[in-house]
Amino acid sequence: MGVDASMGGAAWLLNGVILIAMWALLVGAVILALRAWRAGGGDTDGRADGHADGREDGREDGAAEPGAEQLLAERFARGEIDAEEYLRRREVLQSRD
Repeated sequence: MGVDASMGGAAWLLNGVILIAMWALLVGAVILALRAWRAGGGDTDGRADGHADGREDGREDGAAEPGAEQLLAERFARGEIDAEEYLRRREVLQSRD
């Protein structure tokens, strides 16, 4: 006449599913943390922008602003504009001088 403290089949199944889900979340969190750390170089001081000095552009205080041609070259290097667009805009910038 005692109380049956054993878990039924559905409870065992639910327990197993929850355990697998918890391990999957833990492994996923570790993978995401490692990816974020590697993408940011892993040498920042914890700032959200990924730059140790806190500036959004990554330059230190007192550094000169990049020129228009430098910004254009960076956009070309990142693939934001094609070679034709780069050459056309560079020609316009050089004709202004």
